[in-house]
Amino acid sequence: LRGTWTSPLSGMTRDELDSVLIGGAAAADLGFARELATAREKILSETESVFSSNVLVDGPDWFMTHERPEALSVIVTALRSHRGLQFRYAARTGSRLRTAIPLGLVVKAGRWYLIAQPPGGRPRTYRVSRMTAIALRYVAVSRPVEFHLDDYWSRSQVEFDRTVRSTTVRLRVPSHSLDDLRRAVPGRVTEEAIEAGSITADDYVIDLLMEPVDVAVSQLITVPGVEVISPGELRLALHERARQAAACNGP
Repeated sequence: LRGTWTSPLSGMTRDELDSVLIGGAAAADLGFARELATAREKILSETESVFSSNVLVDGPDWFMTHERPEALSVIVTALRSHRGLQFRYAARTGSRLRTAIPLGLVVKAGRWYLIAQPPGGRPRTYRVSRMTAIALRYVAVSRPVEFHLDDYWSRSQVEFDRTVRSTTVRLRVPSHSLDDLRRAVPGRVTEEAIEAGSITADDYVIDLLMEPVDVAVSQLITVPGVEVISPGELRLALHERARQAAACNGP
């Protein structure tokens, strides 16, 4: 702050301050809707700015169901009171009982994720909507001093993206369709592939890691002018999908 300026605000509670720092949609999911409304009233009563009434942040993607898992309230209690958690987690291999130290919450496109560390293990990501029978454990826990939530989340997104992309695909993409490719196959892996690609005339030749053939076809069919150079299996599958679409939509 510059000069002798001071804030006129006073009397804001811890919950009200947390709700403002977290933001509207997330604060409501976490049970701080009333606190956020009260905090906004206190702030607006002490300022002449009306800009906030002209901006609305709508977090979830279009047409997506916004999750409000029941487990959130217990997780919030654990994080604020430095307690451990025990819960059942539904994974592909079945439901298992787990115990972990909560490290933080992330909301991504309306979906909530708990970052937690099993005893003696490394931090992991859990989808909150898959957690049941959740309960507080231990008297007090502390998260590793070297852990930073934003750094972990950035790394884990890239690592997850790479694990699901098992096929290297060579593509020829018109330069005007690069944004279509980014929308069809989003992520840092795609951005790195475009940056490393070569330019021939008006096209980019790109080596892109992609998911298995059926997923890759559903993504590439939406990219105008894209050509699969290799592998041949994907090229044939994309040709067949396009042929079927053309047959169903002929004159």
